[in-house]
Amino acid sequence: MIYGVQLGAVTVGRDLRQGMADCEYWRKEAGLEAVEIDFSHPALFSDGLKARVLISEVDGALEKEIIAFGRNYRIKGGHLLWTSMGIRLVSADERVRAASFKTIEDSLKKASELRLDYATLHAEGCTEDFKGILARLSKTAEGCKVALVVENMGGDEEWLAKTVREINSPRLSMTLDVGHFYNFHISKSNKTAGELTPLLAGFIKTCKGVLGNVHMHDHSGQTKTHPVDHLPIGKGVLDFRPLISALGAIGYSNSVNLEYGSADRRDIVESVKILRSAEK
Repeated sequence: MIYGVQLGAVTVGRDLRQGMADCEYWRKEAGLEAVEIDFSHPALFSDGLKARVLISEVDGALEKEIIAFGRNYRIKGGHLLWTSMGIRLVSADERVRAASFKTIEDSLKKASELRLDYATLHAEGCTEDFKGILARLSKTAEGCKVALVVENMGGDEEWLAKTVREINSPRLSMTLDVGHFYNFHISKSNKTAGELTPLLAGFIKTCKGVLGNVHMHDHSGQTKTHPVDHLPIGKGVLDFRPLISALGAIGYSNSVNLEYGSADRRDIVESVKILRSAEK
């Protein structure tokens, strides 16, 4: 597996450059080979996750720094703005739709300029409308030679996998966020996290050629505790062996990015150790 980090999520209370320095520490100490930079904005958050910058603000010296930083990683990507920051690709207001589409389209073009391999976009429902938008954005991604990887928000996994296959673009795939899967299914069923893991592993085994990225983090197994998910590996209740085995069964060769906040840099090192032991 190619392990990495979602930069905005894992560097608590640190700016982008400090976060990149943390990644270099993890690259050396944990052998990380992937990174996903969060291109949203620190001013829009009160959660202490500050390693963020709007992709439209990246130019000049910072652009050169990010390109140089990315050369150290086999796979590098970016996480784009989403609905909580005003993106409404399926809004009923045509002006909002058009502005949202242009923002994401421009972001894909900038991701290409930054020499990123992919850009993650949150899904916005399971509709023909959103499917049409993904088809259009896929054309932009193809022209930019960057992959658009659409992230499940919980309960939409089957629809997303089917949609990726039907659009059939070489630049469209899916980001599987394991925590989003557990959040939805724990809240909507009487099943425990342990009972849901075989279901998720089974789904993964149907996704050969569909998955382009994975967000991996532990889960409390609850829906009302805080934090519910986005926990360091080993700090929750999940058994990762079936999930890692399922990824191996489909020959998955893209990034597995850790996505959780922790003030202790050693948590990433320990998380990678646990995941690598699950491969054996």
